[in-house]
Amino acid sequence: MSNIEFNPIEVYNKRQELGLSTAVQLLIQIINSQEELSTRKEAIKIIGSIEKIPDNAKEVCFQTLENVIISEKTIELKCEAARSMGKIKLKKSLEPLKWILENSSDALDAEMEKTVLKAIHSIRFEKPEIDLFIKYLDSDYKVTREYVSYELLNLPPNEAINMLLESFNTEISNSCKIEVVKLIGKYISSLNVSYNDSNYLKIKHPAILESISSHKKDFTSLLSLIDKKDKELIKRILTIFRLLGNEINSELIELVKDEEFIAKENAIYLIGKLKIKSAMGLLLENIDNMYSEISIASIKALADIGDASIIPELLKSLNVEDIDFEYIDMDMKWYIIDTIKQIYLQDESISYETLLSQLDHPNEILKESIAYILGELGNKQFVEPLLALLKRKENIDVKKNAIIALGKIGGYEAIEPLITYAENPKVYWLLKKIVIDAVLNIYNDNWYQVNSNEEIRRLLIKNRARLSDYLKEHNNECYKIKLGIIKFLEKFGDKAAIDALFANVNDFHRIVQISAQNAIKSISERLEEPQN
Repeated sequence: MSNIEFNPIEVYNKRQELGLSTAVQLLIQIINSQEELSTRKEAIKIIGSIEKIPDNAKEVCFQTLENVIISEKTIELKCEAARSMGKIKLKKSLEPLKWILENSSDALDAEMEKTVLKAIHSIRFEKPEIDLFIKYLDSDYKVTREYVSYELLNLPPNEAINMLLESFNTEISNSCKIEVVKLIGKYISSLNVSYNDSNYLKIKHPAILESISSHKKDFTSLLSLIDKKDKELIKRILTIFRLLGNEINSELIELVKDEEFIAKENAIYLIGKLKIKSAMGLLLENIDNMYSEISIASIKALADIGDASIIPELLKSLNVEDIDFEYIDMDMKWYIIDTIKQIYLQDESISYETLLSQLDHPNEILKESIAYILGELGNKQFVEPLLALLKRKENIDVKKNAIIALGKIGGYEAIEPLITYAENPKVYWLLKKIVIDAVLNIYNDNWYQVNSNEEIRRLLIKNRARLSDYLKEHNNECYKIKLGIIKFLEKFGDKAAIDALFANVNDFHRIVQISAQNAIKSISERLEEPQN
């Protein structure tokens, strides 16, 4: 046991009285001779807290702290020694600190790794240390990655971006390269660049733009490693590519021509996000790619580009004659339909003439798709063209989609023609059921006008009565149609509708009985409310 008279705190408090050199010597004795861990840790911490340690004492401090860093097994002591080295700021401390990072026999824990890096940063932060920090961008520990990123982002942009770009030529891991891309993207964003015009960067930071341009191959080489689920990476790489503009466009197009699967798919994805119109022809070619992932990526990219000139070509892809072929490519069909829809939704100024003209096409599979798209777009100018399909000799699927579309559009002008269509005994029961559902949707969209628009009020009341009469007079109708009308009356029926519902409380189908009873109850309760 040691015979030292003072504990570390006492030595610190009496440092002026004892003299700084003597105080340091006493603390070193405690570190080297004491057995109690907490006392030794306190002594190490206090050595780092003493200001203006004499030069003759710094060397002894270094040797003691180096010995702790290299030889001690206890992580707590190692961390405290690293902190004190960082505070004393002897440049020769860099060697053991870097050594412990690179040569430790055991994996460092998160605290030790970050502590050593912080100590290195405190002593010196020049190119060798910056290169070391870059390597730790892919540390196993999140706390280290965040610390390293923070310190690198505090460097001047010109200096940092050049060093980050140079790291592509060193032996850093692929995951580290991805983190480098993220940092470069953050730097560019912080420079407040106008992404539609790189003139700002050309004037203010020409060296940065030149450096990034000279490394564009390094960026595109990473496309085989990108995971699109990494939203941060995608955001940053798009920032860089927007800055490069046409320079990167040609590189991405070349990757689409390549056969490397992942890079090709990611290049297509980025082409869409960057809205590279010159690639549209190539994307169209890849809709028929042997890999469905490439086909889907190409279709989605066309949707992102949003150029209406591509719509006729997309419609040709829907114009298939062989129903068996259509069945096999059903998923692709829906992606194409969604792309056409997205293009129209992105620009309301696009004419619908091309789309509406396809309703006269002899191919019923194509017309079925067009009817669906019209319903998704929801423009009231589609009501008349869709109603016209019900008057023609069309495939049942074409008529079904036309009726559903009318329900989605919600134009009250369609109510009377739809109910008239459903009253026709020659109409297939499924289409009648879809009509009732569509009418319910249209009422949902227009009922709020009952008290403000007399014309619409008369239209809605009159056609409600028609549905009530139909339910009352057609006891032998398909029960699914009756259920549809009952559901409609439950929400919009009046006192007169109750008689039609009573006619169905003893229906053969129990579900019709129950539904009719529930509808009567709902209408009765509604009629009892004061406002009614």
